[in-house]
Amino acid sequence: MKILHVTPAYIPAYRYGGAVTSVHELCKGLARKGVDVSVITTNIDGNKNLAVGINRPIEIEGVNVIYCPVTRPRSYCYSPGLAKKLNEYIPKFDIIHLHSVYLYPTFIAARLSRLYKKPYIMHPLGALDPSMIKLKGSLKKGIYIKLIEENNIRSAATIHVDSVYERDRFFSLGFKRPVEIVPPALNFSDYIKPDLALELIKKYPQLKEKKVILFLGRIHFKKGFDLLGPAFKIVVEKRPDAYLVITGDGDERYIAKIKKMFHSLGISKNVVFTGLLLGDDKLCAFYGSDIFILPSFGENFGVAVLEAMACALPVVITDQVGLYPDVRKYNAGIVTGCDALQIARAVLNLLNDEELGKRMGENGRRLAQDSFSLDTVAGKMIQIYESIKRK
Repeated sequence: MKILHVTPAYIPAYRYGGAVTSVHELCKGLARKGVDVSVITTNIDGNKNLAVGINRPIEIEGVNVIYCPVTRPRSYCYSPGLAKKLNEYIPKFDIIHLHSVYLYPTFIAARLSRLYKKPYIMHPLGALDPSMIKLKGSLKKGIYIKLIEENNIRSAATIHVDSVYERDRFFSLGFKRPVEIVPPALNFSDYIKPDLALELIKKYPQLKEKKVILFLGRIHFKKGFDLLGPAFKIVVEKRPDAYLVITGDGDERYIAKIKKMFHSLGISKNVVFTGLLLGDDKLCAFYGSDIFILPSFGENFGVAVLEAMACALPVVITDQVGLYPDVRKYNAGIVTGCDALQIARAVLNLLNDEELGKRMGENGRRLAQDSFSLDTVAGKMIQIYESIKRK
């Protein structure tokens, strides 16, 4: 079985958050199970381009990846070279798996799939959520959905969503297409490195003998920094030994804005920005922390939450994060509303009861291992591919 994945950005463009990692992990898991997997993507990496070869296959952990040069408008991930490659490759594959909406790679891949009568799957990565549409650019997105995405969705073999949360948001827009829930996966063994616990303190000595609350992910307004600032101020007033470590990348203007917010709240000395961390440096952040926090206004899944749980870190998340039912079921953390006081109380509860945090961390690790392994998730995806191919 030959599966072609089309995505606007791919590793190592980690600045785009968990979606980039989760798409690669899925492809890697499929390749390990003997599926012939290829990826066609662009070389976009924010305002820069990835330092990768273009227009030729590059093998990454068993996956053949072709990076095509992005051109203007970059915000649309426009790439005539990608269109040319898709025109060449789509007729050779059984199923086309499209990741993202509102962007050129999905538009042209869906169009060519229909032209060549190839079944395709759409994976909107949480973007077809009414709350996310309203949060920014609602008029523009609404027009784009009406003119382009409605036809793409209507013609898709199925819609791939990451969680029940995302499925319900998708249906609330009035779409009636078949939906399959296949969550992101991780290679659990990559996260068992507790010996890295002291490395964070070596890099940031101010964290020694402090209680560390970690935010790790794309620094973006939807992640709930408007809640995190006031919540952390309440925490610091009760626990001056609490430090907030913010790890990730994002728009420089927005990062400057939230730094100004922490300063105006009088808690900037208790906040550490590390920038983007990868590999063992990222694991250092997980293992060097006491609590993971994601006060998001809308998250179709929450890959960083899954990573934190794999590292046995208790989590504090809002009920707008797709993973929240699993976190509640396994008692792997505390789920709150989008309310600063609730978030602060949850953090303080864990800081003041270390045994509770330890139990929740162990529960989270069990959840990550039981439900989100590469083998489990790839196997479920293969069943969906086989079902589509039989039709």
